[in-house]
This record gives sequence, C-alpha cells and structure tokens, in this order.
Amino acid sequence: MRKIQTGRSMAAGTQQQRKRARRGASTRSGQAIVLFAVVSVGLLGLVGLAIDGGQALLNRRAMQASADSAAEASAHMLAANFRTTGSPASGLYSDTDISKVVCDTATGSQSGGSPGLTCATDVTAYYTDASGQRVAGPVAVGGGSIPSAAHGVEVTSRDPAHSTRFVQLVGFKTAQEAAKGTSTFSAVQSVDVTQPNSGPWVVWFKTCNNGVEGAWIKIGDDVVFRSNQFAADAACGDPAWGINGNGFKGFLKFEDDCNGHPNVYQQGDACSSSGNALGQEPTQNVVNAYNNQTPLYLPVIDSSYKQSGVNHFHIVGFVAIIPDSANTNPSSPWTGKIVGYSAKLPNSGCPEGQSCGTPPTYTPLSIGLAG
Repeated sequence: MRKIQTGRSMAAGTQQQRKRARRGASTRSGQAIVLFAVVSVGLLGLVGLAIDGGQALLNRRAMQASADSAAEASAHMLAANFRTTGSPASGLYSDTDISKVVCDTATGSQSGGSPGLTCATDVTAYYTDASGQRVAGPVAVGGGSIPSAAHGVEVTSRDPAHSTRFVQLVGFKTAQEAAKGTSTFSAVQSVDVTQPNSGPWVVWFKTCNNGVEGAWIKIGDDVVFRSNQFAADAACGDPAWGINGNGFKGFLKFEDDCNGHPNVYQQGDACSSSGNALGQEPTQNVVNAYNNQTPLYLPVIDSSYKQSGVNHFHIVGFVAIIPDSANTNPSSPWTGKIVGYSAKLPNSGCPEGQSCGTPPTYTPLSIGLAG
C-alpha cells in the first residue's frame, strides 16, 4: 500500500530543507572569509616584499658605494706612503689621517659616500695584505699605527637599523643593510708585454702637449703610448731621446730584449731591434682595454739611444693606462689616461753609444688600483 504524505508533513520537510540550506550557506561563507584572509596576508606580504625589498636594495647599493669609495681612497694613501718611504706604514699619511678619510668618505663628507651614516656605529675598517685578507690581529684602521704588511683597506658600511613598512605585518619589523669594500695596491716591478693586460708599447716619463714638454707624468695625465712620430709626439724632442723618428714608433719587438728575459721588461736597461714591425702589434689588447675600461700596464722610459741597429732604453717604471679610444689605426697617435704608476726617479739620460748602467736604488712607486 502506498503511503500518502499529508500537507503538514510536507511543510515540515520543506522547513528542514531550508534550515540545512542556510547552514550550508553559512559554512561556505565562513570558509570564504578564512580563504580571503589567508590570501590577503599573502598579497600583503608580496606587496611588502616589493616595497620594502626595493628600499633595501637601494640602501644596499648606497652602502656598497660608501664602502668602495672609502676603501679606494685609503688604499691610495697607503700607496703614497710606499712611494715616498718604501713602506706603507709611514710617510705622507698616518693612521689618523687614513681613519679620517675612511670616515669622511664613507659618511658622505666627501664624494662617493652615504650621508646619514655615523662613523662610530656604522663604519668599520681593517688593514689588509696584498691579497685583500686582513692583516693578522686583525688591525683596525684608527688603532694608532699602520702595520708594515698593510697593502690595502677593508671597509664595511652598515645602514642604521630602520623600521619596515609592510613586511612588519608578517613578522619582519626592522631591517638593516651592509656592504663591504676592499681595495689594495701593488708595486709593479716588471711587465710581460705578451700578456693581454699589457703590450709592447712604452710611455715617455714626461708629459708632452702640443710639442711642449711638461713635468713628470702623474695619475690623470693623458699620454701617447704609440705613434709613428714617437720622438715628437711622446718624447717631445727631449735630448735624452736619442732615436730618430723612423727608428722607433713606440713598439718593442717581441722576443728581443737584451737582458736574457725576452718580452719581460724590468726596471733598468732594455733593448729592441729598430725598424717597423707591421702586423705584429696585439691591437686587440687596446680594443679590449678600452671597451672594458681595464688598464694596460706599460714600461716608462726616460732615455734612449741607438747602436748597431739596436734601440736601447732605460726603464724607470711602469704605468697603468686606460686607452682613450679603440681606434688602432697607426696613422694617428694612440693615447691613454694614467690611472696608476710605478716608477723610480728619472735617470739623467744615456749618452749616445753608452750603456745606462745599473739604475740608482730609489724606492719604487706603486700602482694604487681598486681591488
């Protein structure tokens, strides 16, 4: 027998269905709110990472510029000491002088620093050896003296801790950025002209501008390092230059040094066969140095003479130059800016047909370049 449902029982069933529907809708609504809250926190974290992370990157760059500038400035001071006394520990600058330059440069009192830093809390510096490692101790800059082993300085700049804007909502309430810069100097005693960071070219020890010879070359000077008229364009007609225009064009012949170490030029006497050497110059070295803004290391000469078809030179040191152009057309002089140098005091000159002899034992100068 089939059971017939009355109107009252049907109404009750409909009411129960409505209650179950409302409970289901309420549950789904609660789940949506929870999901929205979770997604909102995630989105807020991403926004915070973009904003606070971008600010941290800018601060980090500022700290790196601060540390690099301070390290390079102080390394040049050590190099200056070495130039004048043969030791970085004494000379033109004291530990106090270097400490002040580190502080002023890193905090923005001089160009390249980061204004807002405080030396006592945000900047630290240590002396390093030639490899960039801290001198044993370690020895802090500002400690009272410069160690004799010092060949550079390591500087660390730290941005003061600051509150974050958005990421603090996900647990990161503060941030602090730091960066380290190290710069060293080295005393160059010889160059191998076959290497890609060198070449068989030379630089005259004095400046030459429009045919007028000037003072001893220094960092920042523009010099000729190769010319078909080297005697006029580079040596400026100096009487210590004793080779005519066709005998030397600023190019040392390969495998041709007279002291038993071909291609490796040291301070003192050197020689090279006279005449042209077309097609033998490693012009790509000049192109690469210009494009990459990396230096070429070249000998510096203060006198020359020619004997029995051989050009003789007196090398007083070396320069690091950045070429002014990638143009290696030999019809125009090749020039470059000096960014570092290593030299002895100039020789008085070599008389025609006589050897320069052993160079005087002056203290070598140093090349101060960022490490």
